[in-house]
Amino acid sequence: MHGTLFPRTTKPLHIFEARYLDMIEYCVTNLVPMAIGHAEDLHPAAGIRPGEKIPFIKEVCGFGDVHVVERRADGSVLVFLLGRGKCQIKEVIDTQTSFYVCESVVIEEDAMVTQKNFQQIQTLNKILAHWIGKHILDPAQRDLFLQGLSGAEEIVSAFCAYLVRDPDLQQEILEQNRISDKVEILYRLAESSEVGS
Repeated sequence: MHGTLFPRTTKPLHIFEARYLDMIEYCVTNLVPMAIGHAEDLHPAAGIRPGEKIPFIKEVCGFGDVHVVERRADGSVLVFLLGRGKCQIKEVIDTQTSFYVCESVVIEEDAMVTQKNFQQIQTLNKILAHWIGKHILDPAQRDLFLQGLSGAEEIVSAFCAYLVRDPDLQQEILEQNRISDKVEILYRLAESSEVGS
């Protein structure tokens, strides 16, 4: 599955394609997290064997737990993917399914925030709160969203997920391993007014 999932965010997905439905069932049945990777080619060549890497997906991906919200009459499902962290996708280990099962390694991030970052994070949080107020009309949902922004990691991830529109830039930020570097990128982006409104 392609796209970007940031840690500590929730991504709603409407799944209807057969192989992705299979993937959802596999993850739910086996209590396995699902990764979402940024695809460089939406029409990749088939035939990847166990022990090989998937060449068209960026190695650094977000991963999370699958929560099925609704199974619909047409066979599709609505799921929430609850972002747990990020990982490096390694080699394919199973091709007996309609999707690729890969080995992965969790990437731990440096969550140390500098004094300079604190002020920058406050600015990012104000921009994000303004966006939430403008786009989430239900007061209960808006309050729940705002309550979830309890720390630097939550603010940075939500800002990336909802206000950074460029998928390549989202991927670049995801690949940073220090929160201070992510904050610097986002703050410069906010100063240049190139974030979603």
